[in-house]
Amino acid sequence: MTNSSKELHASSVVSSSPATTTTRGIAGIAAMAAMSVCIAPQATALAHGTTVDPNDSLAKAVVQFGGCTGTAVSEHWVLTARHCVAEGSASIGINVGTNVEQRRSVHGDLVRYAPSGDIALIRISEGIGLTQYPGLAPDTPQPGMLGTVYGWGHDTGDTLTSAQSKVMGIYTAAQFNDATMFVAGHQDGALPRFGDSGGPWTKDGAVAGVTSSKTASDTDIRSNYSAVSPVKSWIEQQFQETGDNSTESPTGEGSVGGSAESSAGSSSVQSGIGGWFTAVLEFLRSLLPRG
Repeated sequence: MTNSSKELHASSVVSSSPATTTTRGIAGIAAMAAMSVCIAPQATALAHGTTVDPNDSLAKAVVQFGGCTGTAVSEHWVLTARHCVAEGSASIGINVGTNVEQRRSVHGDLVRYAPSGDIALIRISEGIGLTQYPGLAPDTPQPGMLGTVYGWGHDTGDTLTSAQSKVMGIYTAAQFNDATMFVAGHQDGALPRFGDSGGPWTKDGAVAGVTSSKTASDTDIRSNYSAVSPVKSWIEQQFQETGDNSTESPTGEGSVGGSAESSAGSSSVQSGIGGWFTAVLEFLRSLLPRG
């Protein structure tokens, strides 16, 4: 048995041949999901990226936990991939800081799944302590658009790196409640790696997508992203619960609209093996037929 697409955290698939039109591929995605195999989590991540400026406010918001990545989108909430975490009460150590020297930890105590998409929020009751947080894009990125992705550096996980990423197509994924997804390819020789799951695809300082999966090939530039815009209102409702304001992007531009070739914007599982198995089981459960 071979698997044609792997989640960037640890397991399973989204699509072996990501859709390049707005409606293609639901049956094919489900079929490939059924062929998936589980593998052990690996914390390696984005390869051949560019080291971020440690003073970049958006980069500061990209966090790391277990075998996954996330984005601090407000003082009390981290945005990540649903398949990285188990819903409900949690105990998740989250690393904040763009390199080892800056790193500090905060504690996630609750996970909530978005109504659709490979998207979840982790609550940080103590607060994250950043001075600025990225905005949430109101629109799904369109084919040809360029954005910026972030990862923790191939084989090290010690330094945050970034790369440009170009949208290749949009499709719908049934396993996450008919989620709006998009496919994008890393540019300039950068490659996605395990550990990138849950990380942001950003445009003009706003988070437009959450990294969901990659193809099996280590040389394939493509990744699948869950669009943020369909659940933007739900995310903002969680902000209200903890007294956080709806964020504005660092550039003051929340939209991902504009020229298709415009330049990019500014640039865990619960701790332990038990948390990883919980996350895997939850993802596999999401693939079962719904009654």
